[in-house]
Amino acid sequence: MTVSVVIPCYNVEQCIAACLRSVLEQDVALNEIICVDDGSSDGTVAIIEALQAEHPQRVTLLKGSHQGASTARNTGLQAASGTYIQFLDADDLILPNKLSGQLALVAANDSPELVVGDYFVVQHGGGHEHIKALANEPWMGLIKTRIGSTCSNLWKRSAVIAAGAWNEDLASSQDHELLFRMLRMGCTVAYDQRACTVVDKARPGRISATDNTGNWLRYIELRAAVRTHLRTVDAERFDAEIRAADQYLFMAMHLLAHKDLALAVGLYQQHMSQDFAPEVSAAITKRYILAHQVLGFERAVRLGQLLKK
Repeated sequence: MTVSVVIPCYNVEQCIAACLRSVLEQDVALNEIICVDDGSSDGTVAIIEALQAEHPQRVTLLKGSHQGASTARNTGLQAASGTYIQFLDADDLILPNKLSGQLALVAANDSPELVVGDYFVVQHGGGHEHIKALANEPWMGLIKTRIGSTCSNLWKRSAVIAAGAWNEDLASSQDHELLFRMLRMGCTVAYDQRACTVVDKARPGRISATDNTGNWLRYIELRAAVRTHLRTVDAERFDAEIRAADQYLFMAMHLLAHKDLALAVGLYQQHMSQDFAPEVSAAITKRYILAHQVLGFERAVRLGQLLKK
């Protein structure tokens, strides 16, 4: 099996060299390392060209205008020759045995369309958190955001293309939306429970570092679509996943309500049944559940906001 690495790059002069070195240090041969510059205005291209001069047979640079990471990933995907693709964001790193270990899983699992990997997240302040996938539970993992990430996973090129590749219109949730389409078409999954990817969520400007309404809307839309799909396929078989989707939709709406109550109320009315009952969680207290039961979603949120004041 062969692997191509695709790295979208946009104004990443501070981190692209470390990212590329983490790929060059892999203990397995790679087809190519394709850096797709997305119209950078800083020193990104010069740094890539310097490393390309050191490794002319391994590093390829493609240049384009600024159209976003998903467009850059699709450009690299089309240019790649590997059977599998390692998509890697320029501010993330992979450990030297990441790809060799995942290729061993590919060989042992009859060439699955996807290898889901655990990963480390670097938080603000420098702390690391090990994000563990829900092994052998792809739909639950998708609902709970526990199905790897863009960079920790290994993607079969033909399956990504068959699913329609990366959605270039999305500003967030791109990897999980692609994963949804791949699972929906029946892609097989293997699991790498090693954390061999380091995802830097502390870098300023990263989409996941922002907490805006659009991100919550995309989060809710995706899980609502997953729930609808599972209900259609086999509601009884996927009862646990459907109930989990209910809870995660509610938690997202509850958090969104603190930013835009009217929008959250409209989404609640659209997506939640009248007999829905929230469960206790890190964000939902027993007191709130009682208020929700008696007063309903909107009034319970308003009461909570009033008590906090």
